[in-house]
Amino acid sequence: MVPFSAPMSYVRPGISCSPTTSVGYSISAAPEYYEAGNVNSNKKVSARYVAGHGPVTDRDLAYWATMALGEVRAGLADNNERLGSFDLDGSTYWHINEPPDGETIEPRAHLLQILDEYYRGYQHTRNILDIAGLTVLGGRESAIGMLILDSQIAGDMKRTIDADRVTFDLRLLRGLTDDETQAVHAAALRYGHYLHRQPVVKLTRSPTTTT
Repeated sequence: MVPFSAPMSYVRPGISCSPTTSVGYSISAAPEYYEAGNVNSNKKVSARYVAGHGPVTDRDLAYWATMALGEVRAGLADNNERLGSFDLDGSTYWHINEPPDGETIEPRAHLLQILDEYYRGYQHTRNILDIAGLTVLGGRESAIGMLILDSQIAGDMKRTIDADRVTFDLRLLRGLTDDETQAVHAAALRYGHYLHRQPVVKLTRSPTTTT
């Protein structure tokens, strides 16, 4: 697993401040890009997925694109000159951009839906978002939103939009420091500003919340 000293902002693509966009790329696999057994389409799909989701493993791509593992590996190999890679805990991770300088992640907190570019699009390496093992990833989620702190899942989120406000019900998986709590409220403020609504944050603790 990724050590805590790793630059965790590199584990997944950089998050923008817009609550409707979780990554700096907008990538989707158009049907015409992939034809089973087509070497050229394997290469294109592999490049597009890595550009929008990297660092990723071959098994992440196979799950996302419903491709055979052999096809995925061939597509990645065909992009070898364009893509970078590194090995970690027995898996090879592919990426297109160099890791950011330093380890500071700003903004620290994000209120996100469990969408493709940060969660759903990863089958093999999804647990990288939960190094501390606070929850079980990969099963049926208890909510369609999540609280991310310093690139790690810190709680579930339920969002309710009314005429003049947006309410974030956050079920914490661990205790928060004062600085982290301020970061969460700052994330809600950004979200509310985008929706032109007053943000309301409600924090509750999960029965299994750690301190």
